[in-house]
Amino acid sequence: MIKMDFNNKLFLYVVAFSITCISFSQNKYLDSDATVRTSVLEATTIYSNKTLIENLSPIDNYSQFIKAFTTSQLEKELNSYEMYTIFVPSNEAFSKYSRKELDSLFSDKNFLKNIFSFHVILGRVDKNAIEKAIKINHGTARFKTLNGQEITFRKDGETLIIVGNNGSKSKIFPTNFFHKNGFFHIVTEVLLPK
Repeated sequence: MIKMDFNNKLFLYVVAFSITCISFSQNKYLDSDATVRTSVLEATTIYSNKTLIENLSPIDNYSQFIKAFTTSQLEKELNSYEMYTIFVPSNEAFSKYSRKELDSLFSDKNFLKNIFSFHVILGRVDKNAIEKAIKINHGTARFKTLNGQEITFRKDGETLIIVGNNGSKSKIFPTNFFHKNGFFHIVTEVLLPK
């Protein structure tokens, strides 16, 4: 029979405890990572394990955005990034443009890509992160967009506002929808870069 002194026993207990903790923390991480988060947008369930387009396609109010996003081929580029946050204009935002302006917009893939890459921030940026940045920066926060330009955020009372480089302003509501590669938020305007 092997005799173990106190130090050897203590060492074995520490090793066993460490292995148990590592195993538990890995399982916890995997379980939380595998959890599908859901929310509801216009009576449609949004799933964190679906792509942006898969989530928005069933909702008629985002058909113009889907058309623009698909035409610009921005989705292919975004698939190369692990996480991104996108500000999605509804059909109401597009309705502020004439049919002629929309036809012109949809006929130029590069112009569309420039506009909608201005609606993208790399990483997961939720409403809370934007509001914290506004508070830290005394009322204004700027984030770099995928097209390289900065976009500005402010609060107007309790309303979160996003400002384009040409001065266009949009309310951000509703917010914090997960998609497979990050977050999306709804905006009331199509934001225009310089």
